[in-house]
Amino acid sequence: ADSFFKALIDHFAKPTPASSSSSSSSSSGPSSNNVMSPPMTPSSSSSSSSAAGINVNWTPDDFLDYVNLAQDPYVVGMRLIELSGITPPAAHIMPASVAMGMAPNPATSLPSSVQQDPAVPAAPAASPSLNASSTLPTALLDTEVELLVRAHMCFVQACSVEGIRMVQAMVKSRVREYVRAGEFRLLVRLVTAMQSYHEMEYIFDILVKYERFELLLRRGGRGGGVGPTDTLKVALHSYLTRRLNKLHQGRAGGGEPPTTPEYQGLLSKLEMMFLRFGMHREIGESLQRQASLLVERQGDVSQGANASGGPVVAVSQKVLAKNPQWRKDLLQAMQWYLDAADSFQKEKAVTTASHCIAQAALIGLQLRVPDTKFVNLTLQEARVLMVYRGTFRDTLIIAMAYGINRHDDWMGPVYQQALINGNLPFLEEFMRFFPSPYTSTTTNSASGPNCPYSVLFSELAKRYKSDANRHSRSTSFRKAMNSYLKDKFLAYEIAKDLTIQHNSTHWEEFLKDLIQSTPGLDYYKAGQAVAPAPGISSPFAGLMSPSSLPVPP
Repeated sequence: ADSFFKALIDHFAKPTPASSSSSSSSSSGPSSNNVMSPPMTPSSSSSSSSAAGINVNWTPDDFLDYVNLAQDPYVVGMRLIELSGITPPAAHIMPASVAMGMAPNPATSLPSSVQQDPAVPAAPAASPSLNASSTLPTALLDTEVELLVRAHMCFVQACSVEGIRMVQAMVKSRVREYVRAGEFRLLVRLVTAMQSYHEMEYIFDILVKYERFELLLRRGGRGGGVGPTDTLKVALHSYLTRRLNKLHQGRAGGGEPPTTPEYQGLLSKLEMMFLRFGMHREIGESLQRQASLLVERQGDVSQGANASGGPVVAVSQKVLAKNPQWRKDLLQAMQWYLDAADSFQKEKAVTTASHCIAQAALIGLQLRVPDTKFVNLTLQEARVLMVYRGTFRDTLIIAMAYGINRHDDWMGPVYQQALINGNLPFLEEFMRFFPSPYTSTTTNSASGPNCPYSVLFSELAKRYKSDANRHSRSTSFRKAMNSYLKDKFLAYEIAKDLTIQHNSTHWEEFLKDLIQSTPGLDYYKAGQAVAPAPGISSPFAGLMSPSSLPVPP
């Protein structure tokens, strides 16, 4: 312990390139935290070895290997505490150390002026003036902090809970001195080296209060940190989120997060931490949350369904569209959703990234068509809007944004647009965009398995049968089957069923035209009506069973 102490004195007493300006900068307040390089940085290891081969920049493992030579890390830790010259708080003075002859040696310990009243609180109630320079030289503060850090390592190695608590209490009693000197880097050194993040959380409070939080990120980042990066990352994330939640829950009305400078400052520090540690998923979640809140703040301006049962109409959207802030907010939310999608893609979260892209597309649709409300809809309102939106592209955006993109969700819009409104281009775009999800995998249809769009047209036929105004839809349905249903055997089955049930002359004419224009349908019709005699093989015998029909090319 004595040898290591002497090595520390020699190391911090040496002038460094920054020492020429240390005396003047230490009294200038916040800028004094850069007076001297931190005690443990790889860049200074080459000039920090003493003649005895002691390196003050030893890693924790190397230092403990050196301490274990004494066979009792606890004794070494107590000696380092003695050499620091700091009087432990009364509750942590150990009689055993006195019995072991641990009285301070004035010839070897730091000056008595280093000692601090143990009653000094962790975080001063009144803000200490950064312009008031410390009464101690920077070298003595560096040495003192390093002795405390190394003593803590010894007590951890010795599994001494009392020793660890004593060091933590001593650090707590010295915080005011480090803050008064503007040596915030020493606070960072203490909290990152000891890794007692919960017990020393008051240091986080001080760094946030004096806008020195970035020192933690600089210290704990990749390649330059002294402790495991993951532990610091978890501690900082827990600390910031807990403070943000406390401010949010402390609002009188609750609801949206506050917009106070304190809340926004903590939020920016949280985002800074996400960027520093490459926490892309957390970055995406933060951006997604901000975008969602910004969209929700646009308010509920819907006027309900229109008189004809159509989509939700936002009459006041015209008024909002003239407001430049409304457009600016939606553009900002769109950008946040796109940035969130990019962050999620970096974490291979494809589903969440797709959801963010869908939300951005919905906002773009709202900006393009301000007369109709697209954002902040309920699921029922979104389903109604899908049915009455005549453009397939817009309908697809709504379906993907609200998660109503299943087969059953599309039957209503397709029937409304293609059969009721006669909007056959809607059906064509639908079939082009969904080439495979609506392919039959059963053998119940007359055309056998894997018949393209057999399920789609079978569902449309069911809806047509139950439609009270089906006669006015027959022309559109026949045009749709003629143009887009390549399975003429299925078209024949649907037309025959509708002819028998509804005794429609329109479907009878459709059947005749279908048989004349499709080779093989007349044989298929004859095969269903007359069965061959027993024992006689017919080339059309297989057509008697709908499940054995060949798949048309």
